[in-house]
Amino acid sequence: MTGQQLSLPTAHGLQRIWEEIDAELAVALADVEAYIGWSYLESVLDYLPIESGEYSLAINRLRNGRRYAAEGECGAAEFELRQLSRRLATKSDGRAIPTGTC
Repeated sequence: MTGQQLSLPTAHGLQRIWEEIDAELAVALADVEAYIGWSYLESVLDYLPIESGEYSLAINRLRNGRRYAAEGECGAAEFELRQLSRRLATKSDGRAIPTGTC
């Protein structure tokens, strides 16, 4: 995992959270079957100031990705993570959408 301890979301802290999510999604997409940071990434999503519906969708995408990866469905796992990244990108300007290979 790339994570460090996160503080409460100030303007700088919120930017740090977006960067952390981007970094973790990039790591996950680089090798979705070997990625071990699922729980950590889920906990980082807790810091985002997004509506409960958006949060639920994000958590569902992440959990679906985790389940697909555990079942060896690499393509489906990557799809879920890319969809998560794209959805979150609409909430933060200028974020890159990571891509990966299985």
